[in-house]
Amino acid sequence: MTIFGLCFLYSPVPISAMPPVVAFTLVFMYYMLPMVYSWTTRVVPVIARQIKDSCTWTLGGALIFGYFYIALMLTAIHFLVKFKH
Repeated sequence: MTIFGLCFLYSPVPISAMPPVVAFTLVFMYYMLPMVYSWTTRVVPVIARQIKDSCTWTLGGALIFGYFYIALMLTAIHFLVKFKH
C-alpha cells in the first residue's frame, strides 16, 4: 500500500473528480495543516521574541529594509514598463 493509496482511502475530498497530482496535494495539505499550524503557533512567537529582544530590529534595520523594498519595487516597475512598450 503506497502513501497515495492510503490518502486515497482516507481522503476527505472526492478524488475521482480530480487529476492525481491535484488530489494528492489537497490530501497532503489536509493532513499536514494541523501539524504546520501547531508548529507555527509554537515556534513563530519564540522567533519573534528573539528578534524583538536582539538589536537587529532597530530603526536602522527597518530603514535598510525599507530602502531595499523601495529599490525592489522601483526595479519591478521599471521592468514592467520596459517590457510593456
